[in-house]
Formats: sequence, structure tokens, C-alpha cells
Amino acid sequence: MDEGLTAAQAAARLGVKVDTLYAYVSRGLLPRTGDDRRRSRFDPLDVEALARRSARRQGAAPEGRPLPMIDTEITLVDDAAITYRGRDVVALSQERPFDAVAWWLWTGAWEAPALPEWRQPALQFPRGARLIDRQRVALALAGAADPMRGDLSREGVARAGQRVIAALVGALPGAAQDGGTAERLWPALTTAPATPARTALLDAVLVLLADSDLAVSTVAARVAASARAAPYAAVSAALGALDGPLHGAASTRTHRMVRRILQGDPVELIVDETLRTGPAIPGFGHAAFRGEDPRATRLLALLDEDPQARPAAAAVRELEAVVTERTGRYPNVDLALGAMTAGHGMGADAGEAVFAVARASGWIAHALEEYDAPALRWRPAARYVGSRAD
Repeated sequence: MDEGLTAAQAAARLGVKVDTLYAYVSRGLLPRTGDDRRRSRFDPLDVEALARRSARRQGAAPEGRPLPMIDTEITLVDDAAITYRGRDVVALSQERPFDAVAWWLWTGAWEAPALPEWRQPALQFPRGARLIDRQRVALALAGAADPMRGDLSREGVARAGQRVIAALVGALPGAAQDGGTAERLWPALTTAPATPARTALLDAVLVLLADSDLAVSTVAARVAASARAAPYAAVSAALGALDGPLHGAASTRTHRMVRRILQGDPVELIVDETLRTGPAIPGFGHAAFRGEDPRATRLLALLDEDPQARPAAAAVRELEAVVTERTGRYPNVDLALGAMTAGHGMGADAGEAVFAVARASGWIAHALEEYDAPALRWRPAARYVGSRAD
């Protein structure tokens, strides 16, 4: 059962003493659950939001402990907007397809060469294997099959990035062999017909999810790249960090909530049951945005335009009416992604697979930055606090 962070865990994330943590609580800077210190729990989103505000305000963690600050020219996440290389992401999702955006993130040019062919070898997966399990295996095979995987030039890494995305899509059963990434990905996710409007929707989703500052999976990719690991290995490291309920699998939980509403379960019952098993409703709030998540707003508007997905978008509005009024938190992109997968009859883990395909473009962009930075700069200094030999 996920009950949130303990006081010690929250204080460690903020780099402060527990007494300082409770000073934040008394000043209204950090909410908690529980009526005394022994029972206190803290929502990870609240803690992360406070940590980010502190970093932006003073460039260092509370009590003077320096934070690792990484220069990047890729993504800026502000309180109300997100931009890639100075271009608004929502606008970009309306103007360019995902493949063009990915190539632009890597090279600065819009015209991408033809995508490489990728044929998934016949493999036997154990029963219960998830889509992301297939993607990890396909990525390893793609790297092994690339004789130039060690080429870390910008052009070489960009070409590898194309192969990475092709492998992540081709790993999924039913993926189309031709077309752009969205066209090939759609039939692997659902039996709903791949109309131009729906592949355009998926294209927009991929652009919206391409990057989001230094998420934990992106940090994992950069750490691997700092050791000069090949792009395939950097993305593999990122996929490992992605595989968890607090990151890539978040849309799986929101998918299930939306499905319950579509099946007729009362919203208030769903909210109550969720709060009794955890401190927050999945799909609401984001550490980077004070108000609405602009990516979620855009995606929900697109779902409203599709008759098949419109009920799922309406289910999100029902949730929002209950949760936002109580918590002040707005739907985030994980909830919108869960609505898309639920509304189009996709599996519960489809959002995770979509997320991996989209975010691979950002991981490759961050790996490119890291290849130009000093090697091994992510190795922190350890402070030994264990027992010592006599």
C-alpha cells in the first residue's frame, strides 16, 4: 500500500532536518496527512514541487546544500507552459509530426531521412509479459544488430535514434510495417480503425510526451551517456527507470480509473476508495505546474473531437469536478493519456508503451548533450555512515 513519504524520506529529498520539514508544514509550505509526527505522511508530488521551487528560487537546496544543476538547451518547464528549444510544445504538436520533431530535437533540422526498416525477430515471451518488456528486448536486439552503434557523432546518434524508435514500435504485436511512427504504432495498440484523425491524435500525443525536463528516466539516460554508453544503452537505462508506478506506468492507473467510470462506477466511490489506499488521486497535479498541465488540456481537447473517445474525456471532467474542488489539483498528462487509451479500447499498459516511444526522442536528445559534456560528471561523492571496523 502506498501511503506517501515518511517525514524522514521527505526531509531527505529536501535536504533538510526533520524539524525544518515541520517548520515548512507550520508555514503552510507543505501539506501532510496524519495528526502527529508519528503518523505524518507527505505526498511525493508536494515534496517534489517544494524542492523545485526552492531550487528555482535560490539555486540551492534548503540549509545551503548545493543541488546538481545541469545546463540544457532542450526543454524548459515553466509554471504554466513547456517548450522544446524555445518552441511551445502545444503549438508544436499542432504543426509538426512526431518524426520531424524528433529529428529536429536531435539535429536542428526538420527534414528527417527515411525511417530504417525494423523487423522484430520471432521471440517467445512468457505469459503476462507487458508491452514495455517487449520493447526492452527489441531495443537490445536493435543495438546488437547495428555495427555502428559506437558512433557518437551527432549524425550517428540521430540515425541510431531513428532505429531506437523503430525498434520500440516494431516490438509491439500488430504494428504496421509502413508509414510514420504514429501510423505504425496505432494498430499495435487497438483494433479501432486507424483513421487520419486518430493517427494525427497519436502524433500529437507523441510530441507532447517527447520530453519533460530532467525526469528520473532522463537522468538515467544522461548518466549512461556520461560514461559514453551507446545510444541504445542510454535508452535502455532510461527504460529501466521508466518501469515503475510513479513514472511510466502512471497512465496504467489512470486508465483503470477511467474504465471504471465508463463502466458505471460512481466517481465519488472511486475517489474514496483511491484515497483510502494512498495519499493522492493518480493523474492529478504535477510538480512543474502550479495550475493546469497544458499537455493534458490539449490532449483532452483532442479527445473531445473524437466520438469514440469523447466519453472518456467526459469521465475525466467528472473526476476533475470532484478532485480539483477538494485538492486544488488539475488533471495531468498521465490522466489524459489514460483517457486516450481507455477511450480507444487499448490495453491498460498501452500508455506506458506510447510514453516509451515518445520519450525516447527526448532521451536521445539528452544523450547528445551529454556526449558533449565532460565524461563521468554524474558520479556523486558518497558519505559513509555505516559501521567501521575495530
